[in-house]
Amino acid sequence: MVSAGSVFKDGETLNYGGLIFALRQRGTSLWLGCPRIEGDSVFDDEGDVSPLLSLLAREIHFARSLGVEPEQVNLWDKVVLEEGCLSETDVFMERTPDAPSGDSGWFIGRVVEGEGERVLTALRVWHLLRLRPRLVDAMALPRRFLVVWHGDDVVGVQDANGNERWGLK
Repeated sequence: MVSAGSVFKDGETLNYGGLIFALRQRGTSLWLGCPRIEGDSVFDDEGDVSPLLSLLAREIHFARSLGVEPEQVNLWDKVVLEEGCLSETDVFMERTPDAPSGDSGWFIGRVVEGEGERVLTALRVWHLLRLRPRLVDAMALPRRFLVVWHGDDVVGVQDANGNERWGLK
């Protein structure tokens, strides 16, 4: 198989939209394997790649439905969050403007602040995909975007200028 002059070979990996796929030789064919999402990302030669391709399509669709070009986020990128917020119904996500390599730039927190000091923790996007998968659908939004969720439903999106973008079609 050849793409743009490059020959794909057994054992190579591809980064496609922030998702890593591995090529494996099976007889005379090359097969595409996907990471198994269990704690750490582990390549699984037998895996069905369609769920991850579907995720990528949802991320792109969500961004474009708001009239913006998606910005890549990698499965291995870090997400900072308020400890315990993923068990809350109402959360918000905000993407910072300046995130170093390996950091998605996303912060997730409670909409309603709890008592006491906010304790922060971090995890990888692939962990979030297991814990609260719908949130990952919005992760291709550009820097400085803010998304408010009620359960699995988006209830508001603000762009970098503070303009409401949700439901304005």
